[in-house]
Amino acid sequence: MKNIDDLQNTENPETEGRGFANSLGMEFVWVPPGESWFGGGGGKPGKKKFVLEHGFWVGTYLVTQEEWATVMDGDKPSEFKGTRLPVECVSWDRVTQEFLPTLNQKCQAEGYKYRLPTDAEWEYLCRGGPITQEQSAFHFYFATSKTDLTPNPTNDPTPDMGNFGNPNGMTSEVGLFLPNPLGIYDLVGNVWEWTSTPESDTSVFMRGGCWFRPAVYGMASYRSAYTPDGDLNHLGFRLVAEKGTANEDDKPNKEAKTPRKKNADTKKPTRKRRFGGSR
Repeated sequence: MKNIDDLQNTENPETEGRGFANSLGMEFVWVPPGESWFGGGGGKPGKKKFVLEHGFWVGTYLVTQEEWATVMDGDKPSEFKGTRLPVECVSWDRVTQEFLPTLNQKCQAEGYKYRLPTDAEWEYLCRGGPITQEQSAFHFYFATSKTDLTPNPTNDPTPDMGNFGNPNGMTSEVGLFLPNPLGIYDLVGNVWEWTSTPESDTSVFMRGGCWFRPAVYGMASYRSAYTPDGDLNHLGFRLVAEKGTANEDDKPNKEAKTPRKKNADTKKPTRKRRFGGSR
């Protein structure tokens, strides 16, 4: 694992090792550019071609409660407590208007800027980066083991592969289950992951399923959405890092508001559920 100083002048980061850690200890792996196919699974290949023109770094793990607290000066919003548990009960508003600007200000000297992945980037990295149309016929993309990242995709995940349908009723520490072929953990279950892509002017796509939903909600092609002010105990996020620095527009803004929409995946009976679907 390299530190961020080793990467400042690297033109081809994918040849310089599988990952790096920034000054706050957040770990990232490289997502290479290439071609993928979306919408496949269950033995049927995807029909939507996607091309990632430029690679990027993505969080090896979901953002943890310890990392959130470090960036946000001790703030602890999560319902389930644990430094290595993923942070949850964080709305898209707070992530984009408070956490990301604060992180970018604190780390601006390092030459990297942090953001959420887009909806398309998420499915691309979830499937393990570049794949053929034939290889897109799976719902889940795991590695063989934590030390052997040889692709081992499946349409029938077992409980030891991820935190989904959890009888214990809570999140799990990041990195306990199998990674995908790029070395990214917890893409299936644990907490839903915010993306940067709006579903409409009042909701935002989220991916990956969560601890209390069955595995089907974590299929690579499965999409759901939620109001950006939602702060539930199964909503978290992971970071993308790319070259760039913070600017004046990146300052935290706690007063900014986004229109509400009462829909999506929630256990609270006062909110209307909205179930997503595949591409």
